[in-house]
Amino acid sequence: LLLARLRTDPKEYVRAAAVDALGKRKTPGAAAALREALAVDSHRDEVRTAALKALTALAKPGDAVTLAAVRPYVDYKWGKGGQHAVRQAALEAVVALAPEAPETMALLVACCGDAYFRMRGWAVEHLRKRKADTPEVRGMAKAVPHLVAIVE
Repeated sequence: LLLARLRTDPKEYVRAAAVDALGKRKTPGAAAALREALAVDSHRDEVRTAALKALTALAKPGDAVTLAAVRPYVDYKWGKGGQHAVRQAALEAVVALAPEAPETMALLVACCGDAYFRMRGWAVEHLRKRKADTPEVRGMAKAVPHLVAIVE
């Protein structure tokens, strides 16, 4: 029933709720449908954001297929001005799926220079949680005041 709602319901918020439920219920076989839902354009990107969160809930760390599907949504082009929920959900997914990967650390460092202030803040917060004192972070701390707390 939830998969049917996701695929056929004309109301975007119903589709987003179906996606959310698929993730919370950890519905077997839902991952492929959730990856398809990433392509759905909806009001305020509700369906895509729900799909990113549901995939994060369903996938196990190291799931390369899901990681490859969610990673592009961290990119600035998905911000659409004030519609930042997609990017935040994608960043959270990448961190959850590949917490120790060098690519994740590189992504977090790169996001500290993002054009969108909230993305910079989320990246800094993840780096703080990791106590990430790397040469890249130390170098950026001079230009990004929020990073100073990480390296001091």
